[in-house]
Amino acid sequence: MIHYHGAPCPGNSAEQIVFFRRRDCLLSFANREKVSPELLFTYCRTFILDNGSFSYWKNGIATNWDEFYKWVQNWMHHPRFEWFLIPDVIGGTTKENDLLIKDSYFPRYGVPVFHIGEPVKRISFFLDQGFKRFAIGSTPGFELKSMNFWNEMRKVFNRICIDGIPIVKAHGLRMLDPEIVEAFPFSSCDSATASMESIFDYKWKHHYWPRTQSGRAALVADYLEQAQSPSAYQSKPIQIDLGI
Repeated sequence: MIHYHGAPCPGNSAEQIVFFRRRDCLLSFANREKVSPELLFTYCRTFILDNGSFSYWKNGIATNWDEFYKWVQNWMHHPRFEWFLIPDVIGGTTKENDLLIKDSYFPRYGVPVFHIGEPVKRISFFLDQGFKRFAIGSTPGFELKSMNFWNEMRKVFNRICIDGIPIVKAHGLRMLDPEIVEAFPFSSCDSATASMESIFDYKWKHHYWPRTQSGRAALVADYLEQAQSPSAYQSKPIQIDLGI
């Protein structure tokens, strides 16, 4: 499984290089002006591009998808580029998000997002459209590691697995938590945990703690990267909604 770390890492250009060298990077459209993509993409192993919809939704900012696709086009022929997340509406309707998928530019490189809590049959729409990979994102009411989250994730992997083996690659958005990674056969996951954890000095009181934020981020990343997804999914009980 590939571990994608959200950029930027705290610190100057030299610290960005130290952290992302030979690591896999996710850069969000919302963060594109906070760091030099040329720098990141020169030193990282591979990178993916996030549409930034979660950040924009969280901060109540309107989106401009034409600008996003221009940005993707600028980078999609880079030798380390892998794929990008197709724009989606957080909390939007299935119809709204399906239209964004159908109207997507560069479908060869695009990856649609399945929002936890949506009907699992929507994954069939992705397969019918020819996608070989999709991303799974948490939504309000299905927060990471909540009871609802685990229940819906089991429904997803029951749907996409035959004899425990996924028929399509799955990416977990903000899901690099080892407990999540080790529960499902992901192809990849991402999070900004390493960067976020490196910021808080009060968490680093050991005599030998790293003095730079990039050093702290690397320590957290090394811990996260120890977790690996299973090759096959072992089905677990699902709580059935009785509609009462």
